This record gives sequence, C-alpha cells and structure tokens, in this order.
Amino acid sequence: MLLDKKMTWDGQGPLFLGKYDPKNGTPDMGHLVNVYLIGCGTSGFTTAPKIETDTKAETCTGSRAPLSSRISSRELAIGVTAFQFDTRTMATAFYGEAAAIAAGTVTDEPVAADTGAGDFIFLRYPNVKNVVLTDSAGAPLVLDTHYAVEDPGTGRIRVIALPAAATIASVDYEYSAHAHFSIFKTGMIERGLIFCGINSARQRGRVTIPKINFTMNGDYSWIGDDDAELQLEGQTLFASELEFHPQFAPGFGRVEFIDAATP
Repeated sequence: MLLDKKMTWDGQGPLFLGKYDPKNGTPDMGHLVNVYLIGCGTSGFTTAPKIETDTKAETCTGSRAPLSSRISSRELAIGVTAFQFDTRTMATAFYGEAAAIAAGTVTDEPVAADTGAGDFIFLRYPNVKNVVLTDSAGAPLVLDTHYAVEDPGTGRIRVIALPAAATIASVDYEYSAHAHFSIFKTGMIERGLIFCGINSARQRGRVTIPKINFTMNGDYSWIGDDDAELQLEGQTLFASELEFHPQFAPGFGRVEFIDAATP
C-alpha cells in the first residue's frame, strides 16, 4: 500500500499469540515461537500508544512559560477480547502454562478416611473409566450399590452406602487425555501477538508486538447464559534484542499495510 492510499478501518482478521524467546526465535518474526491462533471469535483488539513528557519552565520573564520538554515515558497498552479461545490462551489469563496430559492409569489413589454415604469424591484426574473403589479390608466395593460414577468427565463419584464398619481406602481407574494448567503457576508470562487484519475494502494490515505482559481484565464468567468473554490487557515491554532491527526499532512493534488481494 502506498503512503497516500486512503482507508477507513473496519477490521477483522485472525489474531495469533506466541511466546517471546530471543534464544530460539528469529528477529524477523519478533523472536516469537510456538505461535498459535487464538480462535475465530476475537471481538476486540485495541492498542493505546502514549508518550508522557517532562516540561521545564523558563525563568527569565517570571511567567514560567514552557521552555523545553523531554520524553519521560513511552507506553503501549494492549487489549484483547475473545469469546472463542483455547486452553493456552485461558492459561495466560490465569498466569499459568497449559500442558497436554496423556492418558494413563492410577492405582491406589487414597481417599479421605471419613468419607461416608452421601459424600462425593473427585478424583485427581478427570475423564475417567473403569473406576474401582476398595475398602479398608482390601475388598472391592460394588458399583451402583456402594458408589456411583456420576460424572466420568469431571471424575465425580458419589458414595451410596458402605458395608458395616467399612471405610473407603483407595481408588483404581483409567483416565483419558486432557488439558491442564495451574493458576499462578508461572507468574507474569511474556507473550507476543501478530494480527493479520483486513477491512471491507480488502486492504490488509499486519501488526506484530513481540513482548507483552498480559493480565486478565475484569472477571471471567464460569456460569452464565451468554458466551463468556476472555479479556486480556497488557503493557508492551521493550524488546532490547530488537532495538536496532530495521523494522522493529526501537524495539516495541511494527505495523504494515498491504494493498493486496486476499488469497
């Protein structure tokens, strides 16, 4: 797109997240690795550049008129709102790192000693099958007589009744593959983003911001009648490794416009 090409921007387009990694990434891609698409339900992507100045007043006239100013800080705030996303993006909002847990088998997972009729047991892993509870004497309890697997997906078991003087000692089961992250596992996670935009005139734009300290903006609604939105906000960080890159200098990001047909 030429410099004098006019446009009105009513943008759409995919938004990608990646991990900022100067060791393994390449500078032309902003040192981003493990780049993935957030989803096709990103309803908002905003940037807010701001420069603050420190102004000095003159002392000759007594009017204290502005004499000089210098830049005291540069900020670029980022906002992302999505109603479709994957576990990796949600983990970022909760200061975690998503992991894929392979299918496996558990033997002798302990159960609290005072668990009795009417209580619920939630197994360590979700998405379970072939669940067998064993009592304190080493005898297997009977499915749908002593216990019920109410929800295999969440690993929820309800205790129905127990033989006289018996207590539940342990559980054996199998579980299927699933995704997992721990809240506050990693603290601040430096992510970068790439936006591949297009407007109604088929003009294209590409925004690359390599280093952002994302946090969750507002609440995430786990219960509700409408689709929950995941709102991320963050401050762009100075990427020192890109300070002298011809496109990223001084090290905060790049914006490109392309007047080309969409493939």
